[in-house]
Amino acid sequence: MPGRVAQEASRARPMPLRPRPKRCRIELCRMPSSVKGGRFAGVEQCAARYPDPMSQVRDAAYRDDYAGGIALFRTLPCPTPLDLRWVGICLTHEVQLPEAELRLRQATLGGDMAAGIHLSAVQLLNRTTDRALATLESIDPAALPDADAALWYRERSRLAWLLGDSRDRLFELAEQAWHLASDAPERVQVAVVTLLGHLHGHFGDYGRALAYLDFAAEYARPRQREYVALCRAGYLIVLGRAEEAQVQLDCITSATVAPLRELERAVLWRSQERWAEAQFILEAVLSSILSDPVKELMVLTELLALMTASGQDALARRYLSRADHLAKDTYDRLLLDHRAGQWLSRQGDPLGVLRLQRSAEGLEQAGHLVKAIPVWLALAEAQPDQRFHHLQHAAQLAAQTGTPPLLIPEWPLLPQTLEHLLAQPETAFERLTLLGKVPASRLSLKTLGEAGLWLDGGRVRFRLGRAVEVLCYLRRSGAVTLKDVQRDLFPDVPPKRSKNYFHQVRVDIAARVPGLVIGFEAAQGRYRLQGEAALVWDVEELEAALRRGAWPQPAPENVVFLPAAASEWAQRERERLSRWITQVGLETMEDWFQTGQYDKCISLADRLLPLDPLDEGLHTFLLNATYQVKGRAAARILSRASAATFIREVGEVPPFLERLVGQWGALN
Repeated sequence: MPGRVAQEASRARPMPLRPRPKRCRIELCRMPSSVKGGRFAGVEQCAARYPDPMSQVRDAAYRDDYAGGIALFRTLPCPTPLDLRWVGICLTHEVQLPEAELRLRQATLGGDMAAGIHLSAVQLLNRTTDRALATLESIDPAALPDADAALWYRERSRLAWLLGDSRDRLFELAEQAWHLASDAPERVQVAVVTLLGHLHGHFGDYGRALAYLDFAAEYARPRQREYVALCRAGYLIVLGRAEEAQVQLDCITSATVAPLRELERAVLWRSQERWAEAQFILEAVLSSILSDPVKELMVLTELLALMTASGQDALARRYLSRADHLAKDTYDRLLLDHRAGQWLSRQGDPLGVLRLQRSAEGLEQAGHLVKAIPVWLALAEAQPDQRFHHLQHAAQLAAQTGTPPLLIPEWPLLPQTLEHLLAQPETAFERLTLLGKVPASRLSLKTLGEAGLWLDGGRVRFRLGRAVEVLCYLRRSGAVTLKDVQRDLFPDVPPKRSKNYFHQVRVDIAARVPGLVIGFEAAQGRYRLQGEAALVWDVEELEAALRRGAWPQPAPENVVFLPAAASEWAQRERERLSRWITQVGLETMEDWFQTGQYDKCISLADRLLPLDPLDEGLHTFLLNATYQVKGRAAARILSRASAATFIREVGEVPPFLERLVGQWGALN
């Protein structure tokens, strides 16, 4: 849920602002009657002794020393409205929201208009959206310095987001904030540009979103930088760049941001169908944030998706009941309706379709097209008789956004819908728009000494263990029938089970590897690999290198094709490759030996013998080249090692070894 997490990160903490000295003046504190006569009784008398807006509390906040700022405030005999504003900001960062709201309200009543912006943010965190809006609307942004006004428009944009305002309205407010922040301190610019990154990502422009977030990361303070990393991770997950997302998440170390970090990690693991791990981490997070309704709702919504995928219905019902109680804002309710509708539909409850329809229509009407697309796909999953209509509508929305819908975390929840799309012709509008509009990717298929597929530098984590073997088989074989697959890869598996497994592999690959599918050619009844992605296979690279007489990495002596694969096809391919490498090596060494390059012969024979330790040609070149370089004594010692290998493996010494030793004696 990158958009929702990003929104939470953007509003999680009010960003400290360095006011312009020429515009800032300290007004006398006007304290509520409930505090007069107490700690702040002397504020009115003290205010006159603070003609300059300097504040030690503010300076601590600039250093991100929020606990220190709070401690300093406790020692002030007569705090000013400025002190009250900054301790409110510090308290917010330390998640002490009740006192933060009190201090910010006191600062506002004391005449600090900018404190009302931060007060609105705290009220939003406390889930009192109406009060947050009323507080913000009571401030005239035209009367504020530009930097304060930028934060006002930023906060207003986030409120509009939660209240379900249109896309145009959100960007209108955010762009005004960015215009006013042009001469503001970097902290304010980072706060505003981060929001713009969230908005662009939320509405599907991931390239621009990451560009804004890169700018924010460059200039952010350490705490700000963690929120930026969190949001970047969310969009990288959606883009399928799991390894990069993991790097961003690993950069986050503060306890305050940790719950959101773990939530994104769980989304990543759900996209990889690592359901048990995702559930464990979410339940651990849930127990630590029960006092924070914003984060609790986000975690419950993700847990509901996870329970739907893994079929844990009792837990799903419990999480849904709690989430329904917490969802107050329009946008939150629409997101929850999506996950609730998915689970209820799987239970056969008619309310599920109604909640999905409410979510899809509400998100679409508010302009949240990227968020609406997976809801329409969930309706396609829940209503097979209307699947074509729902897919067509989802594809139309995807075409309107101008960017491909990136649904990697969603496909595990939509198996029938994905299978339906894969069965369509490649040129069909729905398939082309929802699956086919992906940039060409760089794929690296590694099968020598290991087994895996790497997408743009990151390892693809398939759900099914033999997906890589199936890819190799199709890459080597070209077009094949289902019977070919069953005979070569699954000879001992019942036909129904092997057919089902093969089609699950097709879904697994299509869901996790943009630009690569196992297509079906109906006219010939054959399957073949298809797609725009550029796939490089280490076996083909090695074969090409050997034809050129080169010996690239991995070294030939370490080459074992698909070491864990047990099928007859994999074993035949393993033996064929080993024999072919050995044969090319022998031909190469023959050329080297005739031209006196004996050291090269020794090196290559040493590397190839582990592939075929009983090949007589390899032993012959190794021993003869050693005789030429090191003499008869060294060659005889090495011949004894060769003899020991044959005795250990076949129980006798082959005649060729004795002939070699005899030839050396004759030469001497």
